[in-house]
Amino acid sequence: MTIGGMDGGGAHAHVGATYHDVPDAPNESTIDVDLEVHEANRRRAFIESTTPKGGDKGKIWRRFGFLAGDEFYYRSPSVLSKATPMFSFAIVDGRYSQAMFGNASFLLPLLGLIAGIAASIEVAGNALPPHLFLFAAILVLGILSGFAGLLGYGAFLVGAIATGHFTNEHEIVTLFVLGCNWFAGPQLAQRLRPLKAHHDHVGWNRWWHQLADVGFIVIMSAFIMGKFCLIYPLVTGYEVEIALHEEEIWLVVIVAYLLRLSLQTVAREWFSRRMAQVEPRPLAHRNKWIDLFFLTVVQLTIVYLALNIAVGDCWQLWIIVLTYTLMMTVERMRREFPFITWLHRIIPLGVARIVLVVILGQLSAKYFLGHGYNTAQSLTAMIFIVVAGALFLLTGLGKVRGEKWGDHHVWKFFGAAIMVTLMLFGAGVITLI
Repeated sequence: MTIGGMDGGGAHAHVGATYHDVPDAPNESTIDVDLEVHEANRRRAFIESTTPKGGDKGKIWRRFGFLAGDEFYYRSPSVLSKATPMFSFAIVDGRYSQAMFGNASFLLPLLGLIAGIAASIEVAGNALPPHLFLFAAILVLGILSGFAGLLGYGAFLVGAIATGHFTNEHEIVTLFVLGCNWFAGPQLAQRLRPLKAHHDHVGWNRWWHQLADVGFIVIMSAFIMGKFCLIYPLVTGYEVEIALHEEEIWLVVIVAYLLRLSLQTVAREWFSRRMAQVEPRPLAHRNKWIDLFFLTVVQLTIVYLALNIAVGDCWQLWIIVLTYTLMMTVERMRREFPFITWLHRIIPLGVARIVLVVILGQLSAKYFLGHGYNTAQSLTAMIFIVVAGALFLLTGLGKVRGEKWGDHHVWKFFGAAIMVTLMLFGAGVITLI
């Protein structure tokens, strides 16, 4: 193995080293060694195929070292994916910071861990959201780096379990919602509309897509994170302070995401070689039983407990759980179909789901209120049935093969109109009730 600088010359291992010097991981099996060598060659070819930009030749990411951190972001997602890709995606989410700042990027996960411990101490280990400052701090860190949010939530979860606050459905569901708030939720909008999806577009077409993606990510993230605050009194059974701060969370999320997307765009445009160096290796194939456990059993348990709190043990509960089970079964079907199906011609499937939930939720609420479903539990149960059925239908349609349409500007404006409508619904400016 040789050591070469970013410009091809010799260099010290910590100043300008490239991935020619990364050793192949030892393995007892000859087959495993061959696979590792093949993967190392594939990675090296991928890195060298990218064109270095100004940031790649800078000194910021070299100052605190980078090889150990790069290897972490390269190898750990594949290792964790053997259990569940949920944690892998959280780590991959923060790789842009490693590309730009080298090992200094681990300051974010460290702060997340400290904030999670502080939050757990503040609530004395109870499964309750902390006060606004610590709640927002973990949320911001989770937006900047999914890994930081994961560590913050992990520290809080360990504190709750260690103090015995993981024993009833309210506590379990509250901890699940906090996990969605701090590390899973902040990644949702980015995974629906990744900024790199239109990287091959040029000129006005590229700027249009970039602005649409930024607008979507900021608006949807603020909407989702703000509405999460209103859930906590229901799932905890207490009047918690964070439920009074929906507007503040909106503002915090908007500012944090604008910062995150700005840094992410700089990393993509100015640190292309570095982004290739921290690109994770292909995720490992999971055991089918572990996959079934995490994607089906755990999710269904959480869905059942959450709905049991919301609607009680009624016949609607079992219909909703059954519909959700069918939807997950359809989603896990392995079929070769174009990413853009006939449904994607107008709007991405993930966006369509969110729009549908907002509109159907309001329409069904108005209908059932007019037909005598006046109690909170009966009204919520019927709305959930309608929404669950619609989501199942959309999931099924997403598996239908379709031909791609031409790149016509009319569909961009149509998609933008849907985005604006969603924003107005989320802000409460317009309503169907």
